[in-house]
Amino acid sequence: MGFLRLWPRKTLWLVTLLLALGIVFLAGCQKAEEEVLVPVDEETPVEETPLEEPVEEMPLSDEVINPLTGKMVDKDKIERRPFGVLIDNNPEGGMQYGLLEADLVYEVLVEGGITRFLALYLEGEPDIIGPVRSVRHYYLDWVMEWDAVVAHVGGSPRAQNEIRQLGLNDLDDLSGVDAFWLDKSKKRPYSTFTSHDLVRSIMEKKDWERDSLVESRWEFSEASPRGTQRARDVTIQYTGWLGHTVTYKYSQAMNTYFRYENGDAHKDPLTGIHLRADNIVIQFVETWPIPNDSEGRLDMKLVGEGKAIYISQGMLEEGTWSKASRDEPTVYLGADGKTVKLLPGQTWINVVPKGTVVDIR
Repeated sequence: MGFLRLWPRKTLWLVTLLLALGIVFLAGCQKAEEEVLVPVDEETPVEETPLEEPVEEMPLSDEVINPLTGKMVDKDKIERRPFGVLIDNNPEGGMQYGLLEADLVYEVLVEGGITRFLALYLEGEPDIIGPVRSVRHYYLDWVMEWDAVVAHVGGSPRAQNEIRQLGLNDLDDLSGVDAFWLDKSKKRPYSTFTSHDLVRSIMEKKDWERDSLVESRWEFSEASPRGTQRARDVTIQYTGWLGHTVTYKYSQAMNTYFRYENGDAHKDPLTGIHLRADNIVIQFVETWPIPNDSEGRLDMKLVGEGKAIYISQGMLEEGTWSKASRDEPTVYLGADGKTVKLLPGQTWINVVPKGTVVDIR
């Protein structure tokens, strides 16, 4: 009974203590709140700060412009070094593999009145390229201006000497480098082939690759061409006893030029796709036979300046080309003296001797 009489007093004492502590705590909180209050101008609206929510960062674009084609492409595909392959164009050699995927193609005369291609690859990755043929010294000018590795099967004595003297990185089948294979179903010298992956693997082993973007050489635009003359059919008559003829026919529906050789559609043998050019550059250069050359090889002046014709989107523009030195880029100017703008896509550069007949309609 004594315990029960004492219990209400203890309870009352405990409640009183808790109330006193609560009053002190609330007073402290009020004081703390008063200390952080900042006077606000009544005329200035106060913005409520919403609760921060996690913001999903937009990934940065990994696409950049391919300097050879002007097209947007994954940076990983062109953050490397271009390479070029000498590809045969003798009628006896059959069809050419890998031109469809080339970023840029040069077509140039060799001895006998036939042409040979220098196909450059940066974005393109063909499984088969060829037939791979020998190199001539003037192809090295384009190899150097793009800082490319060049793949070939032998070459003229002058070309081989200059490759060594200039310290160029080349893959020559005759040196025993394992970058080629032989198609025994084809006769020599039209039986040597290579591929994108094979060349790249050898370049990596030799530490010839780059991890930077190729410096842009040209300007590209999807605007209407500046020329005023129509160019729907373009025929180039290369000089020589074989009478090699190249024709480009414009397709307005596809805004591109389909390519023909000696009247026949020029097609990719693997896919059957008709080869085409989004831009055609015809570069006129001084060309002459090398004196006392037993094979009738040619020489040409690629350092200097001369006439050029630019064809794109069904129109033609006349202009000039110039090149300050062998390793400097070739500069292509329009009639107004400004850098010509090419349509994004594949460009074919047909290098022809001065006086070559070019029929444009």
